[in-house]
Amino acid sequence: MCGITAAIGSIYPKIIDSAGQINNAQFHRGPDSGGFWSSVNDQGQGVVLAHRRLAILDLSSKGSQPMIDGITGNVITYNGEIYNHRELRQELEKKGINFYSDCDTEVILLGYRVWGESILDYLRGMFSFVIWNPQKNHAFCARDRLGIKPFYYSSVQKNDCHTLLIASEVKALLASNLIDRKLNKESLENYLWNGFVISPNTIIDKIFSLPAGYKMIIDLNGGIKRCESYWSMSKHKVNNTSVESLEQELKEAVKMRLMSDVPVGVFLSGGIDSSLVAALSVQADIGTIKTFNLSFEEVEYDESIYAHQVANVLGTEHINIKLSQSQFSNQLENALKSLDQPSFDGLNTYYISRAVREIGIKVVLSGAGGDELFGGYRSFQEIPLALKISHYWSKLPHSLRNKCLKQVTQWNQGRGRDFPPQTRWGKLEDLLSTNGVANTYQVFYSLFTQNFQCQLLDKKDHQNISYGLTNFYQEKFKESLQNEPILNAISDLELAIFLGERLLRDTDATSMANSLEIRLPLIDHHVVNLVRGQTTKNRFYPLGKKFFLRNLMADQLNTQLFERPKSGFVMPIEQWCRQGLKNEISETFNDRSRLAKIGINADAVKALWEAFLAESPGLYWSRIWSIYILCWWCDRHDVVLEN
Repeated sequence: MCGITAAIGSIYPKIIDSAGQINNAQFHRGPDSGGFWSSVNDQGQGVVLAHRRLAILDLSSKGSQPMIDGITGNVITYNGEIYNHRELRQELEKKGINFYSDCDTEVILLGYRVWGESILDYLRGMFSFVIWNPQKNHAFCARDRLGIKPFYYSSVQKNDCHTLLIASEVKALLASNLIDRKLNKESLENYLWNGFVISPNTIIDKIFSLPAGYKMIIDLNGGIKRCESYWSMSKHKVNNTSVESLEQELKEAVKMRLMSDVPVGVFLSGGIDSSLVAALSVQADIGTIKTFNLSFEEVEYDESIYAHQVANVLGTEHINIKLSQSQFSNQLENALKSLDQPSFDGLNTYYISRAVREIGIKVVLSGAGGDELFGGYRSFQEIPLALKISHYWSKLPHSLRNKCLKQVTQWNQGRGRDFPPQTRWGKLEDLLSTNGVANTYQVFYSLFTQNFQCQLLDKKDHQNISYGLTNFYQEKFKESLQNEPILNAISDLELAIFLGERLLRDTDATSMANSLEIRLPLIDHHVVNLVRGQTTKNRFYPLGKKFFLRNLMADQLNTQLFERPKSGFVMPIEQWCRQGLKNEISETFNDRSRLAKIGINADAVKALWEAFLAESPGLYWSRIWSIYILCWWCDRHDVVLEN
């Protein structure tokens, strides 16, 4: 796990200096060592590759990057882990390939020599990389199938000089001082819909994200010759897979991710997904497993008792990390700095990652992905119902629909709701007027009603709305979800949007800010392929129970341990916003010029904040927190809507 930097195209002194600044800005991603390599022709065109290393496999200097293939001259800078690198090494050795190191980086580099771009078909893991091929005068770039590892790029121009810059973080590209700190207007609208930014856009205009499962070719002029998908869930499903084959693949996925030359731990909340990962880690019999959970003084948010119960049964060495409101506030600035882009989520991972790293652990396994794959969220129950209601609703006379909506509005106001609720009841009109599973999913998860989003952006109406999605995703879902059964479609949406655009991005940024690598066995692409080939009954029913995962650990854990209402990995931010953070948030929201710089209507924010403080029904903390984070992030990084 590391940080990558590249500059391809016109290479002049400012570009070389900026590449160094980008690399230095990613020091936290790889504090163990760094490297820099460049090659420039007589016309001033070429490539710069740089790297920050967090040593996990082969801790010697032989694993340093950028790494050069002495036979072909190919050079790689790479971020991630390839869990089947030993098997690939053996396969390559049979083809006469000699290795210098024991690290997975060399396996990718020499595998590319043998298989070319088809190397991607062989890799099992998380990765983003750039390989410079001097014989073809182009760079081959790729990102892993689920988008666990980030890959950002931006094209910069000076007179006739054109250069493509690449990094593992948006903030690192900004550190080049070659990119305008201009807020992307579409991203702003999508952020206010979702609470996070949707790729391939980023929060910064002209910085883009390479989509998950994509590869790209960049020529010597810094131009993108080709950018295309090499993997997608819809095209790589394995049909009619047996339960036994999936069970074996899950066990293998966990075992592979325990491979490391440094200590490994497991995040354990006490829920089904993290308990399964902990149980399978114990089964792997590599020694005593350390497990970790984050707890709080506020009893209603504290689930540490469940983590302790699971740990006691499994025999792990369990460490409970308690976070108080004062500790949260004292470390908040550093936590917010860790966010690579604005997001209302992710800080929970920052705090537990910081504590785990201080204990001396460098790698942890997480159970993320189980809910998305096996129907653990409410969306799997409520979206099919919403689609049915919307279908019948559309057949009612227009006058009757208006009368019903008026009654709902009066009912809300009759309950003392001076401020319109931003819950699903409040979004009823939006839900009823929405067609298709992807748009319904987006309305289901949207932070605000469409009317209030317009108020925040000072827009007159919400015609031609994008439902918080970029054109890339609108086109993708139109094709990929068309013939999918409804529960499969919701799962694909959860994996792409909730997991891919929110959880994975925030997890990478906040964990790597603490130089901690997080591994995710439940979204191993072999596992994902096999899960999608299961019958609907095996995979999803009874909805929300995830019986398939429960049964996998029935020999080790009594499944009655999980018979309780589901709760997410959340912090008591709602209480803290009204207490210790109140003055800071008020000061931010009262700064009208600060809000205006990023295109936010100060009057709308004031009304929202006052309603929240008055505990108006239907206003969750995430609504307040998302706007506060956006303001903080843009102010910190001098980002404005228009320069």
